[in-house]
Amino acid sequence: KKYEASHLIAGWDYRFGRNAEGNVALLSEECQKTGIGLDVIPAVTLKNQTVKSTYIRQLIAEGMTELAEIFLGHPHILSGIVEHGKGLGHTIGIPTANIKIPDEVQEPKNGVYAAKVLIDGKTYLSVTNVGKNPTVDTDGKVKVESFIQDFCGDLYGHKIILEFGKRLRSEKKFPSLSALREQIAFDAAAAKEYYRYRDMSAQNNEK
Repeated sequence: KKYEASHLIAGWDYRFGRNAEGNVALLSEECQKTGIGLDVIPAVTLKNQTVKSTYIRQLIAEGMTELAEIFLGHPHILSGIVEHGKGLGHTIGIPTANIKIPDEVQEPKNGVYAAKVLIDGKTYLSVTNVGKNPTVDTDGKVKVESFIQDFCGDLYGHKIILEFGKRLRSEKKFPSLSALREQIAFDAAAAKEYYRYRDMSAQNNEK
């Protein structure tokens, strides 16, 4: 009555109520009593695996973003407003765009990812680090920092959308900023190669 419900849609494994004791069978009974319509969405399987949000979150938490994309139907996405960091990226010629991970979004496993960044409707390739950046940071906080390739401009205060591709490597501490710069350049080349191969595979599949 409060929400003037007339029809409900629930997944096959929906649980509700105290201690999650309610199930779809009970929900169906109650809907019949009250005259409310009910559609139950059956289980969907892919690669012999039932598609469930808990499973997808587990994949992302383990850094398996490519596999998670198959079950999501799209890349794992983060979006946020670019914030000021320490600015050290500028000093070594590799500026980064820093955003926070929203509380309601699954945090990918720490590491370096090939990713795409959407800025004002245009897509750029990036190397994105998720982690504590042990080479230059000491506060122990998890950050998302993207080195956006072939982009020049001020993004502070702008919203960007990040699409995760492949996890390239684990996060590690480098002995110097120059060593970090060299590794990021290597990661940037690896990201370009990853998306080049991915685009070629997609084109071949369309033929």
